[in-house]
Amino acid sequence: MSQKRYLPVGSAGDLNHIWSIPLRLRYQSGGQDAQLGLSLDNQQQTVSLKGEPSALDWLLLNRGAAGYYISAYQQELLSNLLQAGSQKLSAAERMSISHSLSAAVWSADFPLGQALPLQAKLLLDPERRVVEMAAAFMNLNETVPPDLKSNYQRFVHKSLDPLIKGISWESPRHETDDQHLQRLALLSLAANAGEDSRLIADAKRLALAWVEDRHAIPPNEAARVVGIAGRYADSALFDRLIAETRKAHDPSDRERLIMALGVCKDSALAQKALDMLAAQAFQPADSMRLLYVLSSHVETRSLTYDYLKEHYGSVIAALPGDWPNLPILARGFDTLERQTDVESFFKDKDVRLTGGPRIIAQTVESIHLNQAYKEAQVPSLIEFLKQQ
Repeated sequence: MSQKRYLPVGSAGDLNHIWSIPLRLRYQSGGQDAQLGLSLDNQQQTVSLKGEPSALDWLLLNRGAAGYYISAYQQELLSNLLQAGSQKLSAAERMSISHSLSAAVWSADFPLGQALPLQAKLLLDPERRVVEMAAAFMNLNETVPPDLKSNYQRFVHKSLDPLIKGISWESPRHETDDQHLQRLALLSLAANAGEDSRLIADAKRLALAWVEDRHAIPPNEAARVVGIAGRYADSALFDRLIAETRKAHDPSDRERLIMALGVCKDSALAQKALDMLAAQAFQPADSMRLLYVLSSHVETRSLTYDYLKEHYGSVIAALPGDWPNLPILARGFDTLERQTDVESFFKDKDVRLTGGPRIIAQTVESIHLNQAYKEAQVPSLIEFLKQQ
């Protein structure tokens, strides 16, 4: 076994730290369950388990998910753990495995192209929180190359269609809270990543009904459903959402509507929303939220940042006067060109709007880490998706 400081791939942080880490292991060897507690005090350390190495069925490095560390499993060990599943592992332990797998991808200790199908298997887990974690991981719209989008969507459909057959945005009778949250997680993944036409059309229908009557969608589902409708809105629906945003009095309703406008994929509609923002058609807090959401996804991030640069004075006038974090709008970029541009554009701007050198430096670092992540992980993702 070995230890190292956890850092995302591309980080300049110091890896040369050694801790004394209390480990609680649990494993099965030759069909017999066993436990072991030890202290990992060195960078590398040999650990002896009962039984022959060839008889090891599975090994869990964080018994009870009680440890304050992330476990980076090798492919075979991880596959064996997932095979053991809920019959051998607690819900907390399975959650820790999903979390560790995601973390290992971000540190480039595990290939994304191998992690994706493993997370898809976790969609079958009986624990709702494991399913939610797996569904969140599988939404790779930011990472999938455009020329492999159809392959990615086929994989999403293959993974999800058996699980969402016969269910919709509308809650069935006697649905438990866990079932409700799991249903929304799966449907959101199918709509956002798989672009499921049935779910998108149904979301648009419900969103229009909700605009007329707030009781058409339960409050705990409205944000997701209206958000899906906004993401795939045509011009007519987008205009309807804008009109409702401008007249809505309830802050929660306006937040749902602004989020729906912000997640739209259509660059022409996003441009329209930005023009209205600059014309101060929205309340300042709503304009701030709209700008942030438009910059948060790949389809409209560049448009939003370039619009800010070109119409800086108009955009600033539309925002609250106490929002000093404008550089974070660029955190999703992943190229050296954008990194250099962010440093150049914001360095002489009013510190009350930029947050000063620290916020700019954090944004630049985020861009660098995004670039390093894609360089490390996209090749394995491409290799996997080409087979779908």
